[in-house]
Amino acid sequence: MITLRLPLLGAILPQPQGQKSRPARNSRIFHDPARGPQLRLTSNSRPSGIAEPAAPLCRAIARGLPAMPSFSEEITFSATPIASRLTVNGALRPARNSVNTALIGMPRGTYTQDCQNPTNPAFIAMVETADMGPFRVTGLRPAVRALRRIMDDIQAEQPAIHRVLGSAGMLCCRLVRGSSTSISNHAWGIAVDLTIEGRLDGYNDGLVQRGLVEIYPIFNRHGFYWGAAFPREDSMHFEASDQLVQKWARDGEFGTPASVPPRALTIGDRGPAVLALQMALNRALAPVEIDEDGIFGKDTRAAVLAFQAQRGLTPDGQGSGVVLEALGLK
Repeated sequence: MITLRLPLLGAILPQPQGQKSRPARNSRIFHDPARGPQLRLTSNSRPSGIAEPAAPLCRAIARGLPAMPSFSEEITFSATPIASRLTVNGALRPARNSVNTALIGMPRGTYTQDCQNPTNPAFIAMVETADMGPFRVTGLRPAVRALRRIMDDIQAEQPAIHRVLGSAGMLCCRLVRGSSTSISNHAWGIAVDLTIEGRLDGYNDGLVQRGLVEIYPIFNRHGFYWGAAFPREDSMHFEASDQLVQKWARDGEFGTPASVPPRALTIGDRGPAVLALQMALNRALAPVEIDEDGIFGKDTRAAVLAFQAQRGLTPDGQGSGVVLEALGLK
């Protein structure tokens, strides 16, 4: 038995017409000289007239427990244990358009901002659909199988979150939002967008769902990069890292690579490394300035070419090791 003071609940919640609030079963009212009328109830009872959605709260109070926050609640990164979202993935790098194209091949020939299906038969042969438990996905075969292992670990370590996870898509051939040059890694079926309790985390709003903070280390452990680290924060997004894609290639998942992937940063790349390049170019080329959005597009390439011309370097428009060193980034 736990004593609760609930006189205001019955007063502020609407009552059915002609019905008076009365104590529930397994409860009784008694008078405390210091506090006035008190309602004593067990944890499985609630006052008549309290709306059903309030019942879980009443039970939590009756047990002396705080009401649990929702896993889909969005909070600031400063309210999490994360020191900096830009470095949350450690040594993992986001997957790169140039590496994906060289090792996996192109899913299709053209891309827009709209989601389209792959058209390359060789790529389609590497696609599969599988059940993840709370949802189903279609994606690149090694990515789908890796996601299955991740979901198994989430179920074992965070079962309450596992039950409320959903997917907003995996394979989707389109450009990165807001870009005309960078292809989304969804196009290769190596990225997945997650929902929690049916809700998507807001894009580029500086907030993150509580549940994502709890499970991102599991994705990292399996070689997946968390989109919270993108300059344009995308916390609902997880993708196979550049290192993981290259490991799959070494393991023979894609057959014989079409070409050797470039090491230099180039068109289509994005992430903290591209952001650092853009910031350094702006310092070197001032007052000329490009957007510091972390996406290597046409303007970034033009700025690299301008810097290469300024320093007498080979004008290839790529963020090579020579360029990075000249900019003080190595």
